[in-house]
Amino acid sequence: MKKSKLILAAAALVLTVAFAGCGKSSGDPNPNGQTNTVPDGYIPIRTAAELDAVRDSLSGNYILMNDISLADYNSGTGWAPIGNGSVVDVNGTFKGTPFTGKFNGNGYKITGLTFNAPTLACVGLFGYINGGSVSNLGVEIAAGGMTVSGTKDSYDDFAGGIAGYAAQCMITNCYSTGDISFILPTGYGDDTNMTSGGIVGDANNCTIADCYSTGDIHVNSSYSWSGGITGYAGNSTIANCYSTGKISSDANGNFGGIAGSDIASTIFNCYSTGEIGASSTTGYGDQAEVYAGGIVGEFGDNYYIYSPTEAYSISNCYSTGNISAHTSGVWAWSYAGGIVGGVAINTQQTVVPVTITGCAAINQNIAVSSNTGDAQACGRVVGALKGVAPNNFALSTMATTGGVPFSTIAVSNGTDKQAGDFKNQATYSGAVNGDGNGGLGWAFGSDDAHPWKMGTSGYPVLYWQK
Repeated sequence: MKKSKLILAAAALVLTVAFAGCGKSSGDPNPNGQTNTVPDGYIPIRTAAELDAVRDSLSGNYILMNDISLADYNSGTGWAPIGNGSVVDVNGTFKGTPFTGKFNGNGYKITGLTFNAPTLACVGLFGYINGGSVSNLGVEIAAGGMTVSGTKDSYDDFAGGIAGYAAQCMITNCYSTGDISFILPTGYGDDTNMTSGGIVGDANNCTIADCYSTGDIHVNSSYSWSGGITGYAGNSTIANCYSTGKISSDANGNFGGIAGSDIASTIFNCYSTGEIGASSTTGYGDQAEVYAGGIVGEFGDNYYIYSPTEAYSISNCYSTGNISAHTSGVWAWSYAGGIVGGVAINTQQTVVPVTITGCAAINQNIAVSSNTGDAQACGRVVGALKGVAPNNFALSTMATTGGVPFSTIAVSNGTDKQAGDFKNQATYSGAVNGDGNGGLGWAFGSDDAHPWKMGTSGYPVLYWQK
């Protein structure tokens, strides 16, 4: 990653969810079913006009009482996100007027979301959330997808189905559908960065749990962070989530099935099935750089220095889509892996506090190329590895194309498993024995502490999926 992204209050406590006993019984995003009773202290939302009025009281608590269509907001500038803000300097300082209340979707959905306002830096149903929460909500982007242009007067732009930018918040039991295209207009310079995710564009000090997205994301900018759940996860927790959309880009950046970039965050019990691919020929002058991974594109950061007590991991995750990273420039860097594209650590770091474990790379193909060969890495599990990666499995027939062979570091490639093994629950739930002959130690059951079950596709899915 060439440019540092700010982690808000990096030493602050990351919000957590009590994962046990959530009580889901189906794919409905509301764990307790819909209610016709308005809880004390909540304002009911029944119409699009009432939803629009939430922006007039950003600290309130709201509950959705039925599905709402935003079709009447598709003309003109489209939907105006609730709460907004922007990065105001090169140091990543973010300022704005955020939503700080609680929004309970009550198991209902908001449909027809679209935007026609290129001057907005934060795009989503919510533009900017800080300290608030969104739960039990579905957001369905309008047919034809959502195309967002970058803002020329902003250092960074953000887009997500639920929220563009989120800090110190909780997003639980939510989903988004529909495609997002983040396109940099002609004439914008090297300092325009774009961050996009199916649920949240940029998540700092957040918990995202029991969420999913199904839309494709395509980005073109000077540098991009894109992921099926979030483009960027800083000091956050992502748990029990999945994405099925394709992530693609014609730009430099970090791209992953769950998160494009993970800095000081923990991700577990997640999976992605979409293709992840990026090809860059332009960027910061003559430099081209791409990290692409089935779960996370880039894990860590060349600028951030972890404290000795910090420890972060990606665990109990899998991906099935093909992965590719291609670059061309005077300087060109390409990294790709079935789980993580690459781990980046500051050169001053004496201890590497990141672990990738208990994961399954079921990708058919990983392709990496660089016209210069300056820096390129391809791994079945991790492309460029720093840190530790014990007890991971990989498809034995996985192929590599593009000219870069799989890493010679054994742990970057995981333990061989046949295609049939990955459709056997014992491969995942078996006890870990450390020699690759046991399982991955996943918990199967019917609650957030035991989130896995075998799906109709033959691969594991989350217990609340229908």
